[in-house]
Amino acid sequence: MRSQGIILLGAQQQASKVSEKVIENASIRVIGRSGSLELSQSIWRFLSKSNQRKAAELTVSEKMVIQDNEPMHVLVPLPPWAMNPREATGNPVVDAEATTVEEDDDDIATY
Repeated sequence: MRSQGIILLGAQQQASKVSEKVIENASIRVIGRSGSLELSQSIWRFLSKSNQRKAAELTVSEKMVIQDNEPMHVLVPLPPWAMNPREATGNPVVDAEATTVEEDDDDIATY
């Protein structure tokens, strides 16, 4: 259906509970903080050990976006329900300048 311009979105609490064929066919994957048991499943085998550790340490406002098996660390400045900074009292708005974090030879861009 992608060839017809149809975009499909899916979400699951645990990616390991979804068929590997579905996950492998996803062009973009997003992972929030996950436990070591979930990250040890075969579906996450493409992530290096350092990236698996990073995924296990993500905060509520951080996500790891993965495209072509290249992870990008993203800071989500507003909670999902907030449409603007005024609705997210107590949550700082993050500067959008990119930096690169190097850990164990893995480059993860942070935005």
